[in-house]
Amino acid sequence: MDDNKLLEISDSMKEKLGEEGFAKISDSIGELITGNTLNLEAIKKQEEQISKLKETNQQLIMANGNLLKQVPMGKDEPVQNDVDAKPQKINLQDAFDKNGNFIH
Repeated sequence: MDDNKLLEISDSMKEKLGEEGFAKISDSIGELITGNTLNLEAIKKQEEQISKLKETNQQLIMANGNLLKQVPMGKDEPVQNDVDAKPQKINLQDAFDKNGNFIH
């Protein structure tokens, strides 16, 4: 409820209760109006934050999509577990050529 509507309601209560009756509850009405104003401001800030987060999310989705387009799609090959694979033995003859030079 906006502040104008609350003020209309409080003015209506003032007319119905009279000055003396309204004075007894005016502090409580003031607290309600202040609390409502603070709540409306908090809601507005949250809506702005939600909007910014949605925009950021869309940008991230687009960026991820662009990155996925750049990744080459290879053949579906079965993945081998390194745990199951046996370690290969290193042969020194394969590491050097016929002249004794290291092959890199």
